[in-house]
Amino acid sequence: MRWFLSLAIALFMQSSAGPQCQWTRGTEIGFLPRPLNEASGLAVSRRYPDRVYHINDSGDSGRFFVSSLQGGNLQPVEIEKFKPVDTEDLSLGQCGPSTDCLFVADIGDNNRVRKHIELIVIEEPRTLTPSVTVKSRVKMRYPDGVYNAESLAVHPNGDIFILTKGGKPRLYRLAKAQWTSGDDKIQMLDFVHAIDFEKLGGPEAAIDGRAPTSMDISPDGKRALVLTYRNVFEIFLDFAQPMPPPSQWRAGREFRRFSVEVLPRSEE
Repeated sequence: MRWFLSLAIALFMQSSAGPQCQWTRGTEIGFLPRPLNEASGLAVSRRYPDRVYHINDSGDSGRFFVSSLQGGNLQPVEIEKFKPVDTEDLSLGQCGPSTDCLFVADIGDNNRVRKHIELIVIEEPRTLTPSVTVKSRVKMRYPDGVYNAESLAVHPNGDIFILTKGGKPRLYRLAKAQWTSGDDKIQMLDFVHAIDFEKLGGPEAAIDGRAPTSMDISPDGKRALVLTYRNVFEIFLDFAQPMPPPSQWRAGREFRRFSVEVLPRSEE
């Protein structure tokens, strides 16, 4: 799998720059070998140089992969006692005073039949090993139905956000207290907003605006990026704060859209 990367996008999770940050065209920097044949989520380590985490889509087993920034030295890491239904995204966030964690999102549901979805939290390993243990396992469900989703992001305050795929995408929150409680009960997600990316993006986002495939939140929490197949939406709002209805968002004020090169199975 050819790997394209815009340096600005790669550094988004490490940057607190304001809305005027500059974006560059994607540049091919490497190649992701099999078995990573449908990369569906990635996270760049903030603590260990030249380390990138990936997950596979299409019914892969309970594992993630680690590579260099160029895709080299690919190494699978098994997640103990984890048998996912459909992992779709991967995020990195703080889970202790001096600790980051990987958040593996088992949230795919193409047929919309799942009674609950699942979040797996793994402490970022200092030394790479063939397998890792799970720090937290959280079962979740939506308050108003069942949805397919491919986008999960961690806010710096510890809240988790999930954006659904199909129709008018819906944004949900899992509070930090819910995934850190150690409670085995199924946690109820909190509905935030339905976001009509088709309407926000205009003709360039027709159909495509219904299909968010990845999402990230900046380290200061003040911006978010949402990737669809042909577009990226940069949102200048803090998801953890009260937000105006998306119908009131204006281009250049609450958000901006820019086109990206369409790549086969590009979902991260």
